[in-house]
Amino acid sequence: MRLAVVFVAAGLCLARNSEDSVPDGIWHEVGRDQLALIKAPLKLKERKWIAAALPIAGGTAALVLTDTRAVRGLPNSAGRISVSNKVSQAGALYTLGAAVVGTALVARSKDKPEALRTSILAGRSLVSASVLTVAMKFAAGRERPFQNEEGRFWKAKNGFPSGHSMAIWSVAATVARRPNCPKWLKVTSYGAAIAVGAARVGARKHFPGDVFVGSSLGFLIGSRMARQP
Repeated sequence: MRLAVVFVAAGLCLARNSEDSVPDGIWHEVGRDQLALIKAPLKLKERKWIAAALPIAGGTAALVLTDTRAVRGLPNSAGRISVSNKVSQAGALYTLGAAVVGTALVARSKDKPEALRTSILAGRSLVSASVLTVAMKFAAGRERPFQNEEGRFWKAKNGFPSGHSMAIWSVAATVARRPNCPKWLKVTSYGAAIAVGAARVGARKHFPGDVFVGSSLGFLIGSRMARQP
């Protein structure tokens, strides 16, 4: 994962290496993004806590309490798991990183500044989501369904939250919430994000609660990034 994050940031540096590059560079921006994420909860007003934080906390609690029952109720065929694994690769860090960097390079070569800017912001969202995922996985230590259907926390595992879900939702929200984003791209972006989340559960890699938290936080990261000029 660390190598993939470096690849994404380095690729974005290459894509924006032009006369209109921001002087402080992509690495400085990435650093500022992490500080902003840390400070964000402290800046939320009471109304925003009620509108965002409480529903996420309530949904997480409800799903974690029912995760074991939900996973045990799923069909467990080898074919379904195989298909789910293939679908979920769309949310892998290297897949998204290659897509973001590739789009940025194409946008630069075709002189499309808005597409280039959106790609760079999506890349920054992806890096932020990856950093947050690592920190939360380390803190939670939750088991994955294929390891233990009880999904116990603090067992030195890496099941919570779903990194694939957080990554693809961060990119999807950044793209879909940018000004003038075409409707077909919004539908495609969100549809892919939903499919990856469902696939992670279907592949027995995550519980529904893991996917819900990853998706919610990824959406918030991407939405914040999309508002950047």
